[in-house]
Amino acid sequence: MSDRTIFIADLNNKEHLELFEDYERKNNLHNILDYIRENDLNSVILKQILFLKDKEGIKDSCFISAEKDKKTCFIDFPNTDQVFRNRTLITYAENYSFNTLGMEEIFIQTKIDNKNLINNLESKEYENLGDTNGLITFMKEKEKDLEQGRIMNGTR
Repeated sequence: MSDRTIFIADLNNKEHLELFEDYERKNNLHNILDYIRENDLNSVILKQILFLKDKEGIKDSCFISAEKDKKTCFIDFPNTDQVFRNRTLITYAENYSFNTLGMEEIFIQTKIDNKNLINNLESKEYENLGDTNGLITFMKEKEKDLEQGRIMNGTR
């Protein structure tokens, strides 16, 4: 049984703030919480940070920018010093985006030299849309994901 938990950043939670500061320090990141401080509740764009935490603290994070009216979201994984053989947060972020936020498409961009994230995305059946100016864009559609799930479950 894993002691890992997933949570959305809450700026009003003192424990979260302490975890964020520790995570920033350990991974040489800066001002990640400014991302959600920019949230405008009346906007059609929802900005959130999803964290993966274990008993030692935050292990991984990603930024989610969801366009409510288009049902499209963009997920960004910050570059950290960690190498993830299987980046489980991709799956959690995908499930959260499709099932909780109601998104229909997910886009993820990464630098062309970020082989670790590229391999993780390809293994999770994200479609490579090509590169522009050194960035590769990946996409996954909910409908296609559901269709593949039905095929894997033998219901089709």
